[in-house]
Amino acid sequence: MYVDLGARQLLAAQKAESKIAVEIKSFSGRSDVDDLEKALGQYILYQDILIELEPERMLYLAVPNRVFDDFRTYARSTNS
Repeated sequence: MYVDLGARQLLAAQKAESKIAVEIKSFSGRSDVDDLEKALGQYILYQDILIELEPERMLYLAVPNRVFDDFRTYARSTNS
């Protein structure tokens, strides 16, 4: 089943009882922080919509490895 919430790349899948939707972000803008803010805003919006339309579906946000690693490193350095 394909879930269309107005996203350019939102994938939906089902295996047995598990249902997921994945919002894929490329982070190709001028600022990773700006792209992250937009991605998180969209994630929250899509999550709210999915809760109403398909509450059994789990939503994931896919980001490039370099972005994930950069933000994880930053988060660790600010918690030290």
